[in-house]
This record gives sequence, C-alpha cells and structure tokens, in this order.
Amino acid sequence: MEARSAVIGHVQRGGPPTLFDRILSVRLGAKAADLIEEGKFGEVAVLRGEQIGSLPLEEAVSSPRVVDPPWLDLLHTFDA
Repeated sequence: MEARSAVIGHVQRGGPPTLFDRILSVRLGAKAADLIEEGKFGEVAVLRGEQIGSLPLEEAVSSPRVVDPPWLDLLHTFDA
C-alpha cells in the first residue's frame, strides 16, 4: 500500500502559492507572533489594504465579509 500526502488548498485555488502569498504569510505570521508577545491572545492578524493589523477575534468572525460585485465580475473574466 502506498500513501501520499497532498496539500489541497493551492490545488483548489488553481496553482502553487504566488510570491504575494508567500510574503503575506510571513507578514501575517510575524504580526501573530507580535500579538502573542504583547499578550493579545484574543486578536487575529489581518490584512487591510496593504497594511497588516489586528482585530479582536470576535469582530473578525462576527459577520461575513462580502466581495464587491465588480471584483467578482473580474474574477469570472479571468476564469473563462
């Protein structure tokens, strides 16, 4: 019997992580480490525009985030 592991997240998205993905993960990880160091255990690292910040966890999950329709239209243009 042969077993292999697969990280399906990028497969589902359509490809390997981009440079932006890799840099963003480092920036968010660094912010998360800063939050731990500051004792802010109820906060989560977030990207707002081009800035990394934090939000209380309750606020981050309290309501769904909606993607503006023009962005969805653009996405569908590239999916075609």
